Amino acid sequence: QIRPLLFQNQAGEATAIVEQDLLAVPSRILPYQPLGDLIIRAPSTGEVSGYQRSLNLTTGIAVVQYQQGGVQFRREYWSSVPDDVIVVSLFADRANQINLELELTRERDAETLVEASDAAGLRLDGRLMSRYANDATPVPSTRFVGRLRALPQGGRLYAAGKKLIIEKATAV
Repeated sequence: QIRPLLFQNQAGEATAIVEQDLLAVPSRILPYQPLGDLIIRAPSTGEVSGYQRSLNLTTGIAVVQYQQGGVQFRREYWSSVPDDVIVVSLFADRANQINLELELTRERDAETLVEASDAAGLRLDGRLMSRYANDATPVPSTRFVGRLRALPQGGRLYAAGKKLIIEKATAV
């Protein structure tokens, strides 16, 4: 129905059908909403040089590398749909050089907790709050969970508040 209306220059009618039959209800629940944000904070140890980004189209691995404070750092990013994971790996060419603060956040509808059974993890627990039709009060909707697990090589890992702290690791 929509395509013929568009070819007949009846965009208003086509838009009405799209809004009625194709969009999520409520429209605030979009089909590809971000789960949350992974915040990686590293202390500044001098100027950055040799900054490069690349993407291997065969493997799907995105790489960022740079030098800072005499250390070569490398970050690799990839995902696996069958395993339901996004992986961020961090490397330093010298031992004990990775110091990070990790945080898992979302703008609304969620809370970050340190995993009770695993001090190496954070859990983002949430439930969308939606408004239907003319309701004045939001109602609970879709539940979701996101998990962060840090696996440092060397160094120390601990939770501080709702963050994970990694000190003096060689890789994560």
